[in-house]
Amino acid sequence: MVAAGSVAAMGREGSPPRIVLAGCGRWGRLIARDLLALSATVTVVDPSPDAGSWARSLGLTWHRSLADLADLADLADRGGPGVDGAGDARVDGVVVATPASTHAAVLAEVAALDVPVFCEKPLTVDVGEAEVLVESLGDRLHVMHVWRYHPGVELLGELARSGALGTVHGVRTTRTNWTSPRTDVDTTWTLVPHDLTIGIEILGMLPTPRAALAEVIDGRAVSLWAHLGGADEPWLAGDDTTDVVVAEGADLTPRVRTIPFDPSPPLRRELAAWLAFTSGGSPPRSTGREGLTVVRAIADLRTLAGLGAETS
Repeated sequence: MVAAGSVAAMGREGSPPRIVLAGCGRWGRLIARDLLALSATVTVVDPSPDAGSWARSLGLTWHRSLADLADLADLADRGGPGVDGAGDARVDGVVVATPASTHAAVLAEVAALDVPVFCEKPLTVDVGEAEVLVESLGDRLHVMHVWRYHPGVELLGELARSGALGTVHGVRTTRTNWTSPRTDVDTTWTLVPHDLTIGIEILGMLPTPRAALAEVIDGRAVSLWAHLGGADEPWLAGDDTTDVVVAEGADLTPRVRTIPFDPSPPLRRELAAWLAFTSGGSPPRSTGREGLTVVRAIADLRTLAGLGAETS
């Protein structure tokens, strides 16, 4: 596990890791905040002047596009671009936090760099594009499945693996959200990855999609009920808290015990794990292949719900 306040490992030359952050909207700014708290050097790439003003207010270098950094294909041979204009041709990693519908194009653009890439969920909104990216980026690609770093979800996974509660037959999650600032894709791509990856962390696998029902308003999915697994595999069909409550027994009054966990922010924990990887540490949990598995599952659920596998 990675503690929330962990200071990032040093970069490849003993200096703070140099990270290019592609996308600096509402979530990207939280990523930038935590990268800075973890002692990384951050260069922001975002076409929005508002993002540029925000970056410069923190003393960060800002570019409108990746092309502004330099020719990525040529610089890959030199170990990455000099992101601060000081002639140091090195970058330790790239975080992609652009809108989901642009992930495939941005990842294809940075693929020439021989550095780790951390992409916000979902990996893409198209199965074919996700397959190509997993093949081209290989072990350098990881996906920001943030709930796999939530201490409470980790604790549930530990309980499941320990066998202390017996065999786990299934996981039920419920997620609600009052609208979303993300308008390029619908809620199936925005919220469903969270529930699927909670299932992966607890069950150690993602059950097979079996059924789904969507609520559609003006041609756009605004909710999804889904059922995965059953038969020969566990099923997955779910407040902020700092405790896991375990209720046991078959009596009318259950035996209840409360297990507290560290309320460390999961975003900072996953970024700390990834930064350590950029300088030679162990890889983070959610590989590109896991991201592909999630994209495939969402596409299957959309098909079962009559939405079309890969549309927004």
